[in-house]
Amino acid sequence: QSANREVRRLVDLLRRRQEVSAAPPGVSDIDALVIRYRELGFSVVYNQEGVPQQLNRGAQLAIYRIVFDSLQFLADLASSGANLSIDFVWSENGLQVLVKDDSISTDNRVNLSAEDPDIEYTASDDLKALVEPLSNATIISCRERAELYGGSAELKLVPGVGHTFSVYFPELRLITAESEQ
Repeated sequence: QSANREVRRLVDLLRRRQEVSAAPPGVSDIDALVIRYRELGFSVVYNQEGVPQQLNRGAQLAIYRIVFDSLQFLADLASSGANLSIDFVWSENGLQVLVKDDSISTDNRVNLSAEDPDIEYTASDDLKALVEPLSNATIISCRERAELYGGSAELKLVPGVGHTFSVYFPELRLITAESEQ
């Protein structure tokens, strides 16, 4: 299995064909994050919808760090083998970034197969997910980065499934254009 991972890593690296640079990471470097988390044993999917916008370096770095921190937070919560996804939905002027895991459903499948009677997922877990807000240092830093570019960020617990980081930049194109003038 480690040989398969190494071959996959090499193929992914060859596909990138990017030279090493001292420039701060940006949206194009998210592919490298995907490779990294695959090497850690997670199934990671990265999707983009819409037409990507040209962004300045500051916005690129902020978005990269939001994705980086979100993935790190979710990977810490999830068992190896959980599914992680990164979705970029580009609109005419904005961007929505969703970073999701299925840690609860993965853990439930593992627990059911282990037939451990002490571990249960109940309706009260669903209720807790719906009414208790989630906040921690990671979501606060993501929220602060998003606010720099007119955005907002929140972390939601999806009952029975896992977690979703949702970051929305409604006027990203306009804000980044203004900052370059």
